[in-house]
Amino acid sequence: MENGGQSGSPTRKAKSVGPLLLAGVMLLVVAAGILASRASQNVMAGVASEQILTQIREQIPDSHVPASQSHTEEETSKSAVVVVDGNAYVGTLSLPSLKLELPVSSSCTNESLQKSPGCYEGSATRNDLIICGEGYETHFGRLGTLGIRDEVRFTTVDGIMYRYIVSNIESDRIEEIDAILDDWDLALFTFNADGTCLVVRCVRTNA
Repeated sequence: MENGGQSGSPTRKAKSVGPLLLAGVMLLVVAAGILASRASQNVMAGVASEQILTQIREQIPDSHVPASQSHTEEETSKSAVVVVDGNAYVGTLSLPSLKLELPVSSSCTNESLQKSPGCYEGSATRNDLIICGEGYETHFGRLGTLGIRDEVRFTTVDGIMYRYIVSNIESDRIEEIDAILDDWDLALFTFNADGTCLVVRCVRTNA
């Protein structure tokens, strides 16, 4: 009688495990699809920014003049841009410690950020430039690996180079974005997967 009372147990367990296993497999498939899509977007973003960068370099003066030595810095207009494929770019951003150089768009639209970081507001001339970028590995995805006092360079389309060093790196709530970006010569920011905002604050040097 005892054996007979337990005879249905393995079948019930099998029936309950089956749907759980199927659900687990489905979750893995979805996760793999998301990762594959993100990897594809990352590659496409890198290719797009490199193509734009090549065209911008062709139009920027070969000799870059340090901003500290430029007599035209105060006359440089925020509207000075290079147009590539119908989009305006204000210059290039270089992060030597990451071996990364990127074009910088004159605006931050969803479409433009798929190709390059963009000017959120401000300008290098006024020492209040803010640049926003997507979290692609080929764009701003590695901002958090910068170190304090790492060099950052921004070169305008007029060939004027501004040099900065990293002074502060932190994450904060997106709602506080305007407050945490204020009062810095240069601020770079992107958005983390957890919904916070990663901000790299820089001070200008005279080098």
